[in-house]
Amino acid sequence: MTRKKMLLFTLVISMGTVWRLLELLEYGEIEVRQVDTYMYFYMLATCFVAFLVGKESATIKAAKEQKMLQGSMPEQQNQTTKKQ
Repeated sequence: MTRKKMLLFTLVISMGTVWRLLELLEYGEIEVRQVDTYMYFYMLATCFVAFLVGKESATIKAAKEQKMLQGSMPEQQNQTTKKQ
């Protein structure tokens, strides 16, 4: 795993613990509420979708770079054959 992915994974996993600690500081006790559970899963889903979008854009970028490299190869070969 890259460092960015590892950091994102750590942040997502620790989100629930941080949430509970903040509730302890603010309210003096952990109040289990259904809305908290829904919001936690919403944030988790948002992080997952962001990961997929980033992965897809990286794949598209790599494909474009590969296509550009393949497109420039015949031009270089034509220049070398003309020089001979």
